[in-house]
Amino acid sequence: SVPMDKDSNTIERAVVRENAQSQQQDRKPGRQQTLLSDSTPTEQYKYALGLLRHADYLMAEKSFRAFIAANGEDDLVANAHYWLGETFYVRKDYTSAAVIFAEGYEKFPGSDKAPHNLLKLGLSLANINEQQQACKAFFELERRFTNVPSVITNRALKERKAIGCSE
Repeated sequence: SVPMDKDSNTIERAVVRENAQSQQQDRKPGRQQTLLSDSTPTEQYKYALGLLRHADYLMAEKSFRAFIAANGEDDLVANAHYWLGETFYVRKDYTSAAVIFAEGYEKFPGSDKAPHNLLKLGLSLANINEQQQACKAFFELERRFTNVPSVITNRALKERKAIGCSE
């Protein structure tokens, strides 16, 4: 079942939106399938996203890790790295999530997922009582990314206020 934390609906919407093009071919992934088939990187990525969407977080984690290892140069690796972090975040393993989101930001600072990585890094750090580091992540997000969706900037601002980041 899907966890009922404040981010689960956001995750679900983002996964569905990101996977919208493949809806007609989509099927519930079976456990008998290997982590990575001999299919294209795009198909492998969609398979891992499907696992995440169906709340099979452990298999999604393993599939994203395998995808990243096998497709290091593919354009989808930055996205896969972000979703790997989400597999930990939704399971409330905030320490592991923070590590993955930080790595994702460092390795792919120019990707579309970079601001998402910073936001989730800040949220993960706040959840493990690392408020000062969380504030740094939120401030970096604001400083470096001026043209991101308002949902991201609004959430970062809300969280900054909630944990008492100085202006």
